[in-house]
Amino acid sequence: MNSLSKVDIAITFAAIVAIWLVYLYQRRNRLPYPPGPRGLPIIGNIFDIPEKRQWLTYGRWSQEFIVNDHETAQDLFEKRSDIYSERPRMPMLNEACV
Repeated sequence: MNSLSKVDIAITFAAIVAIWLVYLYQRRNRLPYPPGPRGLPIIGNIFDIPEKRQWLTYGRWSQEFIVNDHETAQDLFEKRSDIYSERPRMPMLNEACV
């Protein structure tokens, strides 16, 4: 068989660069993920998943990354809801129709 020509190599390289640029563009334009363990590109957190005694790792992550007590959740969701909510208030839908 013929070996790869310079044109084939250039086309392959251009395709790889184009795919990488699309990936970077899409990554920049989306909202950030919720907090969690930092993953690797493409494969994510596959190596962070424990094989045995998973509940210990998930319990540690819940303490570190997730709102895990009633007082904090109430503070975030009830007392500061106007900061986090971008929905307009709809009294006809929410209050009159109930």
